[in-house]
Amino acid sequence: MAQQQLHERQKEKEIRSGAETSPLHWLPTKTRQVLHFEMCSPHILGHPLLRLWASLDYSTVMKLCDQAIVYSVYLRADDLFTAGNAAVGAYIIVSGSVNYVQTPESSHVICQRAATITEGLWLSEAALWAHWIHVGTAEAMTTCKLLEIDAQQIAIVVKQSRLLQCFAVEYAKQFYAALIESQAPLINWPSDIEVPFAKYEHLVFGLPRFLKSVMTSNAVAQLEMLHRDLFFDHFRIQKIKAKLNDGPHSLLIVNGGGEIEHLVRKTCLHVKQQSQIARLETNARLVMIGTCKHSRNSAKLTFPGIDDFFSGEEEMKDDAWKLILERCLGACVKEPCLVEKTCDVSHQRIEGLLTRTVTTICSVHVQWMYSGDPHFAKPKNMKDRRGGVRMSTPKQGYESDQIRSYASAQLESKEEGKSLIDNIAEIPVYPIWSPALDEDPLHLYAWLSDAQICYFSGAAGESRLSSWLSCFDPDEFMERTRAFQSTNST
Repeated sequence: MAQQQLHERQKEKEIRSGAETSPLHWLPTKTRQVLHFEMCSPHILGHPLLRLWASLDYSTVMKLCDQAIVYSVYLRADDLFTAGNAAVGAYIIVSGSVNYVQTPESSHVICQRAATITEGLWLSEAALWAHWIHVGTAEAMTTCKLLEIDAQQIAIVVKQSRLLQCFAVEYAKQFYAALIESQAPLINWPSDIEVPFAKYEHLVFGLPRFLKSVMTSNAVAQLEMLHRDLFFDHFRIQKIKAKLNDGPHSLLIVNGGGEIEHLVRKTCLHVKQQSQIARLETNARLVMIGTCKHSRNSAKLTFPGIDDFFSGEEEMKDDAWKLILERCLGACVKEPCLVEKTCDVSHQRIEGLLTRTVTTICSVHVQWMYSGDPHFAKPKNMKDRRGGVRMSTPKQGYESDQIRSYASAQLESKEEGKSLIDNIAEIPVYPIWSPALDEDPLHLYAWLSDAQICYFSGAAGESRLSSWLSCFDPDEFMERTRAFQSTNST
């Protein structure tokens, strides 16, 4: 067996040494760079940043493929890297499969973990943007062909283009910030496979404004080239451009597949009371059930979250969740504690354009300090009175998606939620004015169980939510809230 493996590796050595003396090295530099780019581009352009670079500075990316990327072959049982060693670059699996193993001795895992990395996936991308020590061992399960990207050579090549260097430096800053923030128990520890919240769609919102403008202009230029397409006439392009002015949470990008994509970033909170932590049977969440404005109640089921009055710079801060609590709930909550941070991604196609909403979900425990009198519905009016309420249309791709996405994980408790609705008149409703926006509508909050949230998110539940709010007098909401606020200010 050992003799056979030695023979195979001798053949492999001949193949590799033959590649080093390939006739490609005899070609003129420009021709060789073009050929190397053609060989590497199907694999590296799957990363949106490298695709952006290629569209902005084609010649520099050709040099990058020629000088910083090596085509390698590994036999079965060969190690790509081992835990504890300093990383020199990233790996892209061209063909074959790799077994990645983490152990408690070398990484933050309780027991041994293994994952299979297959064609098209990356390993050790963190080495391109930070000094990275491997926290696992990667071993070829079959004969594998890989692209190895040398981190030092990339740094040397991108210096030849001022624009690409700016992108590399700022992207590295964002990646590093996500890397050091990835610590349990709030977020999973990073690995050679993935760094939480360090994907392209997370990091680009933290780039300087002029770089985001370059990204958007590049995407719009490519979009305009498609104006003859059935889905992209001139009028629709203008509508898409107008969307980008809605706020700092919206970008037009070109994704790794080369498709134009409208990227939207949101942040929302799952709020629980600290006093309820030990009482799992009453594990309620704070949900906004509607608004009150111009003597009319509007049903709108959503979690507290970032809205357009937050700047992009504020949302990128580590304590963005505190800003949400402060501006949405004010003094009604105290001693907030962030216990978990996760991500949810939803996709939809609007007028032929792919829209991806990336939502950061922060689970927060608070002390509920609402000192006013809560409102209760009057059961006798539940069935008949509907004229004073309407359903509000939630912002596209955010509130409705988030509630339904959350509720989909609670479907098994839907019947339980339906039965709990019978006691809807006993659920207190808390009207709150946002301290940040005096002219904003009065926001109506309630503590609902997972089952109730699930029920209200369905078609029948939306009707019942509308009926529930119709039992409240909008003018009474306004008068009692003004009196409550004036008393507190005094």
